[in-house]
Amino acid sequence: MKNCRDISDLSRAVIEGRLRTLGFMSEDLDKPIIAIANSYNEIALPHRNLRQIVEYIKLGIAQAGGIGLEFNVIAMCDGISQGLNGMKYVLPSREIIADSIETMVAGHPMFSGLVCVAGCDKTTPGMLMAAARLNIPTVVLGAGPIVPIGQKGGLDENLNRRPVEKLDINDKEFLKKAFYESRIHEEDFIKQSYLKGHINRNQLIEYYADALSTCGLCTSMATANSMGVLGEALGMSLPGSFLVPLVANQKLAEAKRVGIEIMKAVKKGLKPRQIMTREAFRNAMALDMAIGGSMNTILHLLAIANEAGVNLSFDDFDELSSKIPFIVDIKPNGKYNLIELYKSGGTQAVLHEISEFLNLDCINVEGKTMREIIKDHEPLDRKIIYSVKNPLRRSQSIVVLKGNIARNGAIAKSVIMDGIEEFKGEAAVFESENEFYSAAKKGLIKENTVIVIRNEGPKGGPGMSEGHRISEAVRSINAKKIAVITDSRFSGATIGIVAGYISPEAAVGGEIALIKDGDMIRISIKDKSLELLVDTKELENRKKNLLFKRKNRKLKGYLKKYEAVVKTADKGAVTTDTMR
Repeated sequence: MKNCRDISDLSRAVIEGRLRTLGFMSEDLDKPIIAIANSYNEIALPHRNLRQIVEYIKLGIAQAGGIGLEFNVIAMCDGISQGLNGMKYVLPSREIIADSIETMVAGHPMFSGLVCVAGCDKTTPGMLMAAARLNIPTVVLGAGPIVPIGQKGGLDENLNRRPVEKLDINDKEFLKKAFYESRIHEEDFIKQSYLKGHINRNQLIEYYADALSTCGLCTSMATANSMGVLGEALGMSLPGSFLVPLVANQKLAEAKRVGIEIMKAVKKGLKPRQIMTREAFRNAMALDMAIGGSMNTILHLLAIANEAGVNLSFDDFDELSSKIPFIVDIKPNGKYNLIELYKSGGTQAVLHEISEFLNLDCINVEGKTMREIIKDHEPLDRKIIYSVKNPLRRSQSIVVLKGNIARNGAIAKSVIMDGIEEFKGEAAVFESENEFYSAAKKGLIKENTVIVIRNEGPKGGPGMSEGHRISEAVRSINAKKIAVITDSRFSGATIGIVAGYISPEAAVGGEIALIKDGDMIRISIKDKSLELLVDTKELENRKKNLLFKRKNRKLKGYLKKYEAVVKTADKGAVTTDTMR
């Protein structure tokens, strides 16, 4: 209990007495106590196995001469909340995670260090925000991916791809064939097949359960996995630890290693703000571009940087997007799944390949430099990790768009647009996500249209719902002839012509509020622009006469508090602005 030395002897004695009632001996209480924030629950697949992971972390802490004390934090499952009103709570849950860890650690002044055990999308960023805010020695361990060994396709028990034939999404006999594992994310394929009427409800349930065949995160470079590998690039997770599958025995060894390393960090006094510098964030951003990470990563990196006192903006991402090549052939942007990336050398191999774009003097939680971390970690399979000289795409895997619709910026992802560099179409405006779904069910969505969904931003939602179900509905019609722009956000698994995170949002008077049905809109990846093709004078008149069409709602509880304080997307949708 070495962190208690600056409090009175009486207070220390009271704390010792209370800990004695939990089964500790007096001699135990002279050791450093490490807080373990565990996101275990019985709702989300990546969290179900985390109790065992934490037990091995405690073993490592004990072996290194400390005591680990565990508490739990919430963790929502985006897959359950998608397309429902519950999605409004998902991004705000990130703030609850950060705030609750701060409360538990700062409110109990006996902890010398912190270990965070993350899983689904908002846990890693929320935990990294808390680490930066508390600024005590911290190590983050992510759950890692599912091993897809289902009977209907995927990988075999030795983690090798099964020989499979290509599937046609329009082939009604596809159930007689294996899933085309090397082409498309299984979960997404199943949902598209259901939307096209090729399978019934019972078949959807059967195949979905088969695709999610073990505990762990989904096997594409969606948000949770993107943030997991970026945690290594930031220096807050041990090298190579994240992509080890959750059900692998090696994950237990990684957990024990985390326990040992947090004790070393405590002894060195190595704190998160020494690690998460501006240069470290740029390293993470470079990796983000190379892997074609989720668009949500920009939102989260901005929020973490805010807590770390690092000035980061959309412009930083825009600068790097024009330099860093896209080199990782992983779903949803490519052919393979995350197990293949793990077997090809993982995060360290990708960082090794883009080393010319990195600051190699940045340190991690072990005190090692990036140069040391990636040394001798060349990619093992060039079908998975391409070279910088011969990339999958030269640049701009994630693109920041600006224009008269997005004064402060919007985010698009070129690698999910199937080679489409520009799209122009007539606006079809919806004041909410639910309005769009209603129109889609009635068959009112036409081709050559730009769907505009507004009042779904951080304040407008509130909560900035994730529009993955929107893109799925569009794809079931014609993904190449319909685009979507919105002030909400998109899933890391989204595919299609989409631009989200529009800032400023409609609810605070952003220009997206000025769009009318029938207006022409142009989305250009090449020019990095998002433009409303309407005369400037007409737009000025619209702004003068703007009437907000806010949704009829009676907010209460957490979302009411969240709406009152949340900042815009270009600020990371944070509720605490430390950069002022």
